[in-house]
Amino acid sequence: MFTFSGRASRSAFIWPVVFGLIVIVIVVASLVYHALVPSNVSFGYIRLVAVTVALPLLPLGVRRLHDMGMSGWWALLWLVPYVGFVLTLFAAFKRAELGTNQYDHSDPSVFGQIAVAGGFVALVGVTFAVQPFWIPAGSMKPTVVVGDYITVSTTAYGLPCFGLCGDADRMLQRNPGRGDVVVFKHPVTGRDFIKRVIAVSGDTVALEDGQVVVNGTGLMQTAQGDYVEPMEMQGLGHALPRCRAVTPLGGRCAKSLLQETTSDGRRYGILDVSQTQADSMAQITVPDGMIFVLGDNRDNSADSRMAQAAGGVGFVPVENLVGRATRVVVSNAGFALWDPTGFRGARFWTKIR
Repeated sequence: MFTFSGRASRSAFIWPVVFGLIVIVIVVASLVYHALVPSNVSFGYIRLVAVTVALPLLPLGVRRLHDMGMSGWWALLWLVPYVGFVLTLFAAFKRAELGTNQYDHSDPSVFGQIAVAGGFVALVGVTFAVQPFWIPAGSMKPTVVVGDYITVSTTAYGLPCFGLCGDADRMLQRNPGRGDVVVFKHPVTGRDFIKRVIAVSGDTVALEDGQVVVNGTGLMQTAQGDYVEPMEMQGLGHALPRCRAVTPLGGRCAKSLLQETTSDGRRYGILDVSQTQADSMAQITVPDGMIFVLGDNRDNSADSRMAQAAGGVGFVPVENLVGRATRVVVSNAGFALWDPTGFRGARFWTKIR
């Protein structure tokens, strides 16, 4: 399977590639929509399946290149987006070169096998250390917006145990910090949510007319003008944004943009649409092993202010954390990641703060 010497015919190349592409497409669709696999299946394991399927195709591609009279080192082009797709089509249709190929046995097979093994180990590590998530709703605007495709560090709060740590979920477990943007499993439904950690175990937290008070100290909020977005349907749910005033379709949907600062100096943007009942909350104490979270879009977020029975998340157990959101990889204002008309270039590879 991992032999880099010799040749592979067109038919020997095409069918494994077609099968591998089908598997990869299914995995990508599952990661984007979270709908093609059972909710209790780890997406890390799904990506591991994709890597396991894809890696044997590399030596197969090298042997196919030999069959076309080319050096196997051209296989490195398969790592280049789009170029790799063109090379695949070329390899699928190019006829074999008759006669002896000088490259049949000259490519360093041992080195290649070591490279594949090393790549496999690296990809497995990344598979379990990073998970991608698609943002379908606007509860965390302006930090992350509908259509963002983000990465989440699953090792930020400890290393996964995979059932080997007894009652513990992670080795070397660390608690989240105030201000962290985290992805977690809803305590009741198990669905993935993204919010910001406001208070941790033992903290007291209250809200007074929209201002958050942690351990008796109000978080400073500084006006930053207006946050304006088009009044149009967003994301897979085709939801409309909330605006400060009645806004027609196609108009400018405005709301107040504030900068909130934690007690340790962390700053981030939050949105305020209007005064609501959720702007005030009596003081409570965060129980042991729990965190209190809020959405940055304060008037459009079901979070710890709301009880689970009322559609909120209540206190979130630390064990429900998936990880810390780290970067926006790509963002699309359309209804699908691959819609070229909605690509937001300004959000490419931005750090989530």
